[in-house]
Amino acid sequence: MLEHLEAVESIEAAVKAKEADLADFVQSYREKKETFAAKEQRERQAVEALNEKKAQISANADPKIITIWGEVKKKVRGLAVVPVQQAICMGCHMNIPAQLFNELQRFDELRFCPHCHRIIYWKEQG
Repeated sequence: MLEHLEAVESIEAAVKAKEADLADFVQSYREKKETFAAKEQRERQAVEALNEKKAQISANADPKIITIWGEVKKKVRGLAVVPVQQAICMGCHMNIPAQLFNELQRFDELRFCPHCHRIIYWKEQG
């Protein structure tokens, strides 16, 4: 009988230890959840601010350019506007023709990569 009582007591002690571990885990979980909720809220605010800035820029930009940008954005994955460095499109990492690279440096009209069809611009080194 004493052996069984000692076994019960040891099991009860183990249960209490596990309950304490569970309480610690639950507390840690709640703290992490609150941290992630706060981070999510900050990220949502940042996205809203960027969307507002995008709307302001779009309102001031030429509608034709915005339409072209939207069409390019639908066609390609990732960025629709990329720089060209040393005659290489930074969107697809392909060389662009020399004549196009020279025309690109004039900044007189929109240019498109002949390979990935993104809007490209010349990014001066330095």
